[in-house]
Amino acid sequence: MDKSLFKFNIDYKNEYDYVTYQTSLIYKRINNNFKNNYYSLFKHIEIENVSEDDYNDLTLHFNFNSDLIKINDISIAYINHQEKVIIDKIDPLIEASKLYKLVEPIELTLNISLLNVNKEVLYETSIFISLFPFCLPKITSVDYSLFSSFVTPNDYLVNKVVIEASEDLKKINNETSFLAYQNKNINNIRAEMMAIFNCLYRYNIAYSNPPASFSFSQKIRIPQEVLKSHKGTCIDLAILYCACLENIGLHPILIITKDHSYAGAFLDEFNHFNDFVTDNASLIYNMTTGKLNSIELVECTYFTNDNLADYNLATKEAIKETLNNNEGFKAIDINRAHRSFYKPIPTFNENEEIDFKIKINGANNNLELIDTENNGKIILKSSSKKDKFSYWEKKLLDLSFKNKLINLKFNSSALQVLNYSSQNFLTYLLNNSSFKVEIK
Repeated sequence: MDKSLFKFNIDYKNEYDYVTYQTSLIYKRINNNFKNNYYSLFKHIEIENVSEDDYNDLTLHFNFNSDLIKINDISIAYINHQEKVIIDKIDPLIEASKLYKLVEPIELTLNISLLNVNKEVLYETSIFISLFPFCLPKITSVDYSLFSSFVTPNDYLVNKVVIEASEDLKKINNETSFLAYQNKNINNIRAEMMAIFNCLYRYNIAYSNPPASFSFSQKIRIPQEVLKSHKGTCIDLAILYCACLENIGLHPILIITKDHSYAGAFLDEFNHFNDFVTDNASLIYNMTTGKLNSIELVECTYFTNDNLADYNLATKEAIKETLNNNEGFKAIDINRAHRSFYKPIPTFNENEEIDFKIKINGANNNLELIDTENNGKIILKSSSKKDKFSYWEKKLLDLSFKNKLINLKFNSSALQVLNYSSQNFLTYLLNNSSFKVEIK
């Protein structure tokens, strides 16, 4: 073996876990692209022939020191001298159940060999990969969207909480059904959030340190584990609360800062962030208070057994946290992430069984029927009722040049104001009824 013949450049993740693996598979299926992606164990392998000879009928052979991962050999037709080939379709066969059930990190060694047609080794190298338990994901420090995978709204124990919470809802507003955004009054939505909060308090959950870990990362307890063990940290409790809110049809928000975590929900079905994650704490604060009032935030440690379970105090504390303690602030739009390729991880059912099949919504085969009673007839309906909502709805949906919101001409009746911070200007407008522009 002459190592001067070839150069290898291997782009891979040296730390991997079940959550990242699941996201990689779903990303491929949703995008119908079987090339390796950001979440894949391998992104690509680049092989450069630095010799003066051409090589044909080569084989790239992979050998792990564990049966947890296997990669089939890859055939390479040829690599001419002074040329490169890039292999970006590397499909590891991973034992999903074994990866999911890891308790502590393990270290794997992978030997990669380039063989000629006679199975002689032309080049060989080794890499090391650390596999982590799903509750100890390393990539979440880079991609906060992956925290949404721990929010498991369809867990059978989360369903149990929601069923029990209907009794709490009845005490609050004399309703027993969770209607989520079918409620036209946001206070009814807040009442449902309060009912979940009060029900979780009865579970006698203790605020507890995270499980022991021999890594630098904090272990996360998923909702099922919190409900079984009756203990959790601030992030465990926030994830549990998000799961319950999403179960009843609300769109939850998970807030993570440097030293704390709490949760909330959008009070309007059509509100969402521009991306899966935002770090704009002032935006969240303004959406929670003042004129917008489109988000409800909740301090989840207030439903632990050493607190008074006062929902109103919990909301005020969360607002205070957003205003004052927002170092490292991240707000995750859980529902939007779940509608993309960040899916909830599987959990055990009542029979202690688990299904690792990746479930992605397929085509809709239910045809929505239309009313054919007046088929062929044109029925004119008029209405003189035009409220402000209808007026602005029409304005915002009008994309023609007659709409001044998108085709504003600066003439003598318009004033163009330049400012150095649009966010500060918006905050000022939200908190003040009037302002004055002085021309100097």
